[in-house]
Amino acid sequence: MYTLLRRMEHRGLLESEWERSQTGGPERRVYKVTKMGAEALKSGLESIVRRKAMMDDLAEFYEKNFKKTTGGDEK
Repeated sequence: MYTLLRRMEHRGLLESEWERSQTGGPERRVYKVTKMGAEALKSGLESIVRRKAMMDDLAEFYEKNFKKTTGGDEK
């Protein structure tokens, strides 16, 4: 997981900083999404939505053209 976060940070999709614990525990690295990262997320989601629509169309085509009828006959 941390390798992926570092790669995303290197690509400019995330930024991070060390945060001190207020309870005396160890410091921790806190990641924030950059503007470029938010745009990449939006673009990725749009791609997923388009692919889902294509799969829905394919499933609908299958249902109409190839699914067995209730009488057992195939089209």
